[in-house]
Amino acid sequence: YEANKAIVFLEPEQIRVRQLTVDSEDKAKAALVKLLEGVEFVSVAEQMSLHPETAQGSLVDQQWVVRAAALAAVREEDTVRRLDPALEQAAFAIDKPGGISSYVKGMDDHFHIFQLVEREPSRQKPLTEVADVIRNYLELQQLSEKSKALRDKAKVESFPERLTAVEQP
Repeated sequence: YEANKAIVFLEPEQIRVRQLTVDSEDKAKAALVKLLEGVEFVSVAEQMSLHPETAQGSLVDQQWVVRAAALAAVREEDTVRRLDPALEQAAFAIDKPGGISSYVKGMDDHFHIFQLVEREPSRQKPLTEVADVIRNYLELQQLSEKSKALRDKAKVESFPERLTAVEQP
């Protein structure tokens, strides 16, 4: 645990965001003005977004977003996604829940505005939380070493002359 805790047992920072996506900079400016005037994010997204469902929570709000650099630390069964680099920077720059990003042009040539729903800072997983994982890993490692030792000791003999009478399909 001690030898690997800084790499293997570090859970990366994660955020949940709502997203508003429009197809022009003028629409992005108009949406941002409405948001800064205090209009509810979901309401603006329903009126203006190309994908209003991402603002209501059916897609993005249900998944955690992590930085691309942290994806190696995330297990496959975790439901996380990543954003393209420009969008990632904008989304992670929001400092408090309810905060809104400026509009950002993504790799898809659309303009995106994010609202932070929730943030979980990175954390070190305690030994009690990962003890079973470590135990299973060590048992598999021992089995692998025993299996290799048995293979190294094994003597394999072949008798090709005995196969001449066997019919080949």
